[in-house]
Amino acid sequence: RIQILFEENEVEERHSSGLTSYLFTMDTMDTMVDVDYYVSVDGLQWSPGQIPVKWVTIPLVFWSLLYCIITKLLENRCYIKIKDKTQKVLRFSPEYCCRLVTFIHGLVVTTISAGLHIKHGPVWDNLGLDNKPIHNLVLVISFGYFIFDFLWCCYMRSEGMAMLAHHVVSLFGLFYSSYYQQYGAEVTAVCFGAEITNPILQTRWFLREHNLYNHTVGPPVVMVTV
Repeated sequence: RIQILFEENEVEERHSSGLTSYLFTMDTMDTMVDVDYYVSVDGLQWSPGQIPVKWVTIPLVFWSLLYCIITKLLENRCYIKIKDKTQKVLRFSPEYCCRLVTFIHGLVVTTISAGLHIKHGPVWDNLGLDNKPIHNLVLVISFGYFIFDFLWCCYMRSEGMAMLAHHVVSLFGLFYSSYYQQYGAEVTAVCFGAEITNPILQTRWFLREHNLYNHTVGPPVVMVTV
């Protein structure tokens, strides 16, 4: 229960979709302050200056296990890649499995971030606010994924310095917001903008690998990406 007292102020309490919102009409300042109390996710709110170890390890283990499960499911279903239009090469690709994980991460993060910002509007009027549990949820999901993908790239040696630098910068931003418990709204907005094209890019790669990327399918995919 939250009790907030403002002298000579009108207090209106609303309940909708599990969200309790308190509106205070300030008689003296001729302005309105909208204070939102988000539904708490157990454990996803912590003090600045720390990150609970479990919220680093749980997402990392989840993405790693998902990769292992996909690898196990696909190891006996090698796909066909046409080489020089004459030679058929049967091969199992770890990159194929990793891109499936990337595809799922992109869908999850963009869905949560889009729902968050559609529900609560733009964040650019009040920068640097404290993180809410829903912000921390997006942060830990992406933080665990980028650790997994960075380690995978280093182990497989499949990417150049540009992609590794991209991972390091992303990890730094996610760590900073999680550690200091600020800028959660801004970082989740950036995650949405950065990841929204990822599922489409992965779809284009899958189509090419299965030799389905032609003049009929290719242009619509490119247009959707743009």
